Amino acid sequence: MGFTEIKFPSDTLFLVTGAAGFVGSNLCEAILNMGYKVRALDDLSTGKQENVDMFLGNPNYEFIKGDIKDLDTCMKACEGVDFVLNQAAWGSVPRSLEMPLFYCKNNIEGTLNMLEAARQCGVKKVCICIFFVRIRRRAAPTQNRGQRGQFAFSLRSYKAMRRGMGKALYHALRT
Repeated sequence: MGFTEIKFPSDTLFLVTGAAGFVGSNLCEAILNMGYKVRALDDLSTGKQENVDMFLGNPNYEFIKGDIKDLDTCMKACEGVDFVLNQAAWGSVPRSLEMPLFYCKNNIEGTLNMLEAARQCGVKKVCICIFFVRIRRRAAPTQNRGQRGQFAFSLRSYKAMRRGMGKALYHALRT
């Protein structure tokens, strides 16, 4: 059974934070394709505007430009929401070592704001997903393998990540 077989009441509302990022925008797409409503929250500090724009014509999609570091924004975003999928965070370990106070405020305090807002608004379930990507250094392309082999590796990695997101969504939301 995959995440597409999970059924919710037709008026179910999902809040996806970090919705302008890669993972958040793919979650928005998956949920909308299942016929449910999505409220998206992002401050666009690391995400892309085009990841938001592609859904703006969908009547089941609402976008809030806001920051999870602001509790009032989190409270507004959680009003009437059934499920929160929290993807709002800054990545990069090296950058976090250079800016530890910012990362603490954004990733830790921001997540706590979302949890508190969800609690106060009676959200049924909050899913905080963290994906780790392992990067392998690969030798330069050889004549036999060429650029096509590098692309195929990247495409396989992308497809695996999409499957992993589906599995994460399934396990987080099943009851």
